[in-house]
Amino acid sequence: MRRVAVTVVFAAALLVAAAPPASAHTVAGSGATNYRTTLRQVAPRIAGLSVKVIESGSRLEASYAGPGDVVVIGYEEEPFLRIGARGVFENLKSPATYINKTRDGVTPPADTDPKAAPVWRKIATGHVARWHDHRVHFMGKTNPPQVRNEPNQRHVIKAKWKVPFVHGTEKSVASGDLVWVPGPSPVPLLAHAVAVVIGLVLGARRRPYLAVGVAVAALVVID
Repeated sequence: MRRVAVTVVFAAALLVAAAPPASAHTVAGSGATNYRTTLRQVAPRIAGLSVKVIESGSRLEASYAGPGDVVVIGYEEEPFLRIGARGVFENLKSPATYINKTRDGVTPPADTDPKAAPVWRKIATGHVARWHDHRVHFMGKTNPPQVRNEPNQRHVIKAKWKVPFVHGTEKSVASGDLVWVPGPSPVPLLAHAVAVVIGLVLGARRRPYLAVGVAVAALVVID
């Protein structure tokens, strides 16, 4: 029984330590990724407007708690979302309303027209909007050439993405960058495996408690 317990402890330690990155939002289909979206600034500032990147760059979140409404501008410079005290509204004539529904994007209906007068539909009662803005994350099915050629190097994919906002006569732009970040070294995983094997061997001794404690401490330090 003692040996079984030792084996279970070390197996659990290995699974926890060597587990891959957790999915950021599995319901939306976005998970751990080497692409890092970073928001650098929102300028000029609009009082009450807050913008941030969420779900590992899969979506943007904007909240507005000031007077009037803030409008998010779509891909063809058309009003896309409206955020204010009355809630969050989407423009049914904006192609972005449909394209931004999913992480990979969809084809908008034929009757969308970015030049037409907005047709607003309420989608939330609060003052927070979240959407898949394809300007801020990588949309390709395969990695770009520079990443394929040098996957162990950091690469700037988009030096400065931009998402515009309008509040009355005020205009503001959220901007940032999208970079490829190399994955972790396999050395720690190998060290974990070695520590587990050593722990299992030592755990077979008559009095394994000290050995188990040392091995667990080594796993923690390595991790």
